[in-house]
Amino acid sequence: MRLLVVIFCLLSLPVRAQTTPCPTVSDGARILPVTITGAPQPTYFGSYDLNTSYLFIAYQNKTNQMLTNVPQSLIVGHQTVPWAAISRYPSALMQQSSPCPLLASSNLPILAQP
Repeated sequence: MRLLVVIFCLLSLPVRAQTTPCPTVSDGARILPVTITGAPQPTYFGSYDLNTSYLFIAYQNKTNQMLTNVPQSLIVGHQTVPWAAISRYPSALMQQSSPCPLLASSNLPILAQP
C-alpha cells in the first residue's frame, strides 16, 4: 500500500510543477496588452509586464513565448510592436502546457540558447 502511495506521489510531481503559479509575473495590475506584427507565426495576443520587463506572446497554434529584458520604451505608448523590434531579446524556456517559464533555483527564467 505504501508503495502505491509513493508511486502516486512521484507521478503527480511533474503535473504539479507544470501548473504552478508564475512567480516571475506580477499581480496583473501593471500588465499592458501588446499587438505583435510580423511575427514568424500568427499571434493570438501579447502582454507586457511593467514590473519585470517580460513580454508574453501567445501564438494561435497554442504555444507560448516569453521574451525577457524588453525595454519599456519599445512597448509603452505603442499599440503595436513589430517583431523585428523585439526578436533579438532573450526567450525563456516555457513549461509544457503552461503559460509559465521554467525557473532556475534563483527563481529567474531559464533562457533558451540562440
